[in-house]
Amino acid sequence: MSGADTSSLTNAQVRIHSVINRSLEVIKDSGRVFADEGAYRGPLRPGFIAYVRSFASVLYAHLLSEDRIVFPYFRDRLPETPFDLMRAQHEKIVSWLYVVQEELDEMEYDPHPSESLALLIDAAFNLGQLWYPHIVHEEKVFNARALANAVTPEEDRLLIKLMTDHCLANSGPDYLVVPFILYSLPPEERISMAQKLPPEITRLLLPGPWKQKWEVMAPFLSA
Repeated sequence: MSGADTSSLTNAQVRIHSVINRSLEVIKDSGRVFADEGAYRGPLRPGFIAYVRSFASVLYAHLLSEDRIVFPYFRDRLPETPFDLMRAQHEKIVSWLYVVQEELDEMEYDPHPSESLALLIDAAFNLGQLWYPHIVHEEKVFNARALANAVTPEEDRLLIKLMTDHCLANSGPDYLVVPFILYSLPPEERISMAQKLPPEITRLLLPGPWKQKWEVMAPFLSA
C-alpha cells in the first residue's frame, strides 16, 4: 500500500459533495424566493425544474455508486467503518429525495403550484438535515491518508473510473447533468474536471447542441 497522503478518490468525493451542497442551498434559497414573489409562474420556472431534476439525478447516482462500489470495496479494508449505518443513512436521504421528485412532478404540471413548492422546499430542508452530518462523517472515513494506506494508486484510479462510469450510467440526461455538475464548481475546479471529460463533450456538445437544452438552468448555475 502507498503511504503517500494523496487520493484521487478523496478529492472526487469532496468535489461531488461540494456540487450537491451548493445545489441544495440554491434550491432552498430559490424556492423561498419563488414562494415569496410568485416567480414560479414566470420564465424561471422551467430552469428551476430542470435544475432540481439534475440535482436529484446526480445525488441519487452518487449515493448508489457508494452503496454498490465504494462501500463493498472498503468493507474489509476499513473494518472499523460502520458501512451498514452509512447505507441506512443513504436510504433516509433517498426517502426525502423521492419527496422532492414527487413535488417537482406536481409543480411541473400545476399552474399554481404554491403548495407543491412549499412541500419541495420542506423536503429539501429535511434532506439537508441528514445530508450534511452524513458527509462530514464520510469525508473523515475516506480521508486521503486513510485511503492511501488502504489502496494502491492503481486501485484508487480504478475506483474513480468505476464510480464515474456507474454515475454516468445511472444519471441523466447527459445534456443536463454534465453542465449541472461543471457549473456548480468554482472556475478552477471546473476547468480541472472538464479536462477529464471527452473533448467531444467540452468542445462540441456542451457549447453546441446541448446548450439550447441546458442554458435554461443558467440563472441557478455558477458563473
